[in-house]
Order: sequence, then C-alpha cells, then structure tokens
Amino acid sequence: MYKWLLFGHLLGVGLLLAGLGAHTVSVERLRHVRSTSESAALMETAELGGRLILVGGPLLIAAGLTMAIRSWSLTDGWIATSIALVVGQGVLGSVVNHRLHRLRSALGASKGEDPGGNAFSLGADSVLHAGNHVSPLVIAEILFLMSVKPTGWGILWSIVVMAVLAGLAVWLGSPRTTPTSRVADN
Repeated sequence: MYKWLLFGHLLGVGLLLAGLGAHTVSVERLRHVRSTSESAALMETAELGGRLILVGGPLLIAAGLTMAIRSWSLTDGWIATSIALVVGQGVLGSVVNHRLHRLRSALGASKGEDPGGNAFSLGADSVLHAGNHVSPLVIAEILFLMSVKPTGWGILWSIVVMAVLAGLAVWLGSPRTTPTSRVADN
C-alpha cells in the first residue's frame, strides 16, 4: 500500500509543479504585456496551470496525509511544519487567485475596447507578483522537509533560510520603474 500512496503523492507533486510552473511564468509575464490579446492568452495559460494545481494538490495532500498517519506521526516536526506550509501556500494561492480574478474581470468587461490603465496596472500588481515569487520557495521548502526530514534546529534553520530567500525574491522581483506606455489592440 505504501508504494501506491507514494506514487499518488509524487504524481500529485508532479501535477502541482507543472501547474505552478505554467501559472508562475504566465503571471510573471503579465507585467510586460502590451495588448489585451496577450493578457488574455496569458490568463488562459495561468488558468490551465491553476487547474493542474487543483488536481495535483488534493492528490498529494490525501496521499501524503495517509502516508504520514500510517508510517510516521502528524506530530513529527517535519510533517507538522510541512502541513503548516501547505496551509500557508493555500492561503497565498487564494490571495493570488483573487487578484487574478480582478484582472480577468477587468479584461472581460473591456472586450473589444481599450481596457485602459486599470487592467494593465492589475497585471503589474505587486501583491500578485510577490505571491508568485514566494510560492516556488514555499514548495521548495516543503520538498526539502519531505526529503531530508530534519528535526528541531534543522527545521528552524530551513524555515529561516526560506524566509530570507522569499524576502529577497519579493524585493528583487518588485518593479523598479513604472511600466511604459502600452498599446491595447481590439
């Protein structure tokens, strides 16, 4: 049974990472779009990535929790920390998804016309991009905890390193200039 659970867990991880990759690249690219058609195409790719995440996430959580209960304990530090990070990642994902929904609505309301600066400024939203930069680091931290299974101080140090890297990613990924003029196509 363990091998099937491990397979399900790893399949979920693969789907989640594929979805996160498509989503992350699409959202990052939104900052640089010059047309509504380009925005719409990127939003479609981000939504496809989101669907993969919605399939992979529950699969990896269900299989992972079952393995943890059967083979270890939910109170093991690396498992408890990973569960907390999965919950945090879910909250972060919902914030990013809410921002993308606002952008989708702005683009949908302006079909066939210039959406104006509002839609483009939503595509460059700093919270949207901060979440986009932090998510891969949270996933990397969870993968680290699952593979290395550190205890005590090892968990604490890995969380500190992840938090510092997340802060750097947000700082380095934040726009330094105001987006230049953009052209909307019909």
